[in-house]
Amino acid sequence: SDVCSSDLEALAAFSRIPASSRGASAMLWTAQLQLHLGRAPDAEATLREALTKTSGVDRDFALI
Repeated sequence: SDVCSSDLEALAAFSRIPASSRGASAMLWTAQLQLHLGRAPDAEATLREALTKTSGVDRDFALI
């Protein structure tokens, strides 16, 4: 994969969001960035977190 500084900056920005206020969208974008950066175990953990903290359409999207 082609890693650029904006990918790393985006991941850092999402990581600064406190876990207690991290919404489904932020978790799913974080997981997608982690996968893009070759961090599959981190992405899996983020997606599992999304599954436990979301419901409805957000949870369905995390399952995909």
